[in-house]
Amino acid sequence: MTSSAAPSLSSVYDAETDLRDVVFIAISQSGKSPDLLAAAENARACGALVVALCNTPDAPLMNVAHHGIALHAGSETSVAATKSFIASLAALVHLVAEWTQNRELSAALASAPVQLREAWSADWRAGIEPLAAARIFLKLVEKESPQLVILGKQGIDDDNNQTGQMLAALWNRPQATFASKVELDGAKAKVTREVDAGLETIEVDLPAVITSDLRLNEPRYVKLPDIMKAKKKQLDTIAIADLGVDAGAQFKTLKYEPPASRQKGVMVKDVGELVAALKQKGLL
Repeated sequence: MTSSAAPSLSSVYDAETDLRDVVFIAISQSGKSPDLLAAAENARACGALVVALCNTPDAPLMNVAHHGIALHAGSETSVAATKSFIASLAALVHLVAEWTQNRELSAALASAPVQLREAWSADWRAGIEPLAAARIFLKLVEKESPQLVILGKQGIDDDNNQTGQMLAALWNRPQATFASKVELDGAKAKVTREVDAGLETIEVDLPAVITSDLRLNEPRYVKLPDIMKAKKKQLDTIAIADLGVDAGAQFKTLKYEPPASRQKGVMVKDVGELVAALKQKGLL
């Protein structure tokens, strides 16, 4: 059985737990979090075998654990600690493979560096651009004749925020973007949009295109019987070529450049000096 333990059990509530015959795995980038250290110390005191996965070999967490595994992901320069996260996943897979003696999993893990190098050197610029995606959706709309087409607001890869708007233009139907609430009333839809100034409510005639914002739907837990029913549903797969759409790239990336380095901040003594500095820069 696998279970997650909230660090606050130890750091806040000082709860004693029976962790005999339990492997307690603590994962951290810095290995200095007080909550995590308290949880690891408590787990060890309660009989658990503590294993630490940490990107900092000499971190306090490594001293608390019975066994410490250094991730060697290198220095982190972002809040997300992406390298440490990926390295910790690889370490967990390695632990599971050795623990279960799963040779197939071990072989797959050993091939990961080669696959990562191939992925790094691959040309990922051939992704489907917004206009091509809109044309693909238009073909499906012409086939299915829906009253409502709901798309995401924007992709997480390029953040273009264009496909829904382009589809509405090609389809010659109304659009309601950034929707956080949708109410259907016969042949119309009342849509609450999230805009810079707050919330805006508009009404559109159906058929229409709606692009969804984060708060349009609250994720829910799906029951196991429903998951099994969904697996039995037929999923149609259509090749883009069969739709007669040219999905080739129309844009070419010429070069990448890092943003200009930020200038060092200037400390001022009072408001008068601040106003004078802003006037000197032509900002006032």
